[in-house]
Amino acid sequence: MKGCLLVGAISVAMLGVVLGVMVWGMERGADSDAAFTRAAKSQVLDGRPEKNYKYSPSNGQQVRYRYTFGGQTYTDTGWVSQTAWEEFGLEVRVCVNPDDPASHVVILRPNARCGEGNVGADGHQRAQRVGTGRG
Repeated sequence: MKGCLLVGAISVAMLGVVLGVMVWGMERGADSDAAFTRAAKSQVLDGRPEKNYKYSPSNGQQVRYRYTFGGQTYTDTGWVSQTAWEEFGLEVRVCVNPDDPASHVVILRPNARCGEGNVGADGHQRAQRVGTGRG
């Protein structure tokens, strides 16, 4: 009987730690994504299927894309999960920091909006400016 209580107490404690780490991670992501308040017009240049092993083997696309903001065009590459790729109709959605448009996040959650934090991105990225954009 004491053994069952001990196992139960340990299980509850471990569940609390796991939930705490998850909440901390989501809050941390929300803070870091909050500066990316403006949507940029984006276009996928090319993509190829690729597995991502960062968290677990996941199917997705390694994409090269460009976006335009403030009359400047930027290009970058990134990995997009197959689910997000199919949800967004084979495109990427980009949110930029208006104070530093080369700094951006790729939205991975279907209903996420720029500036709301934790848009589902895997951290912010730094794009290369390639010239003056149209639009």
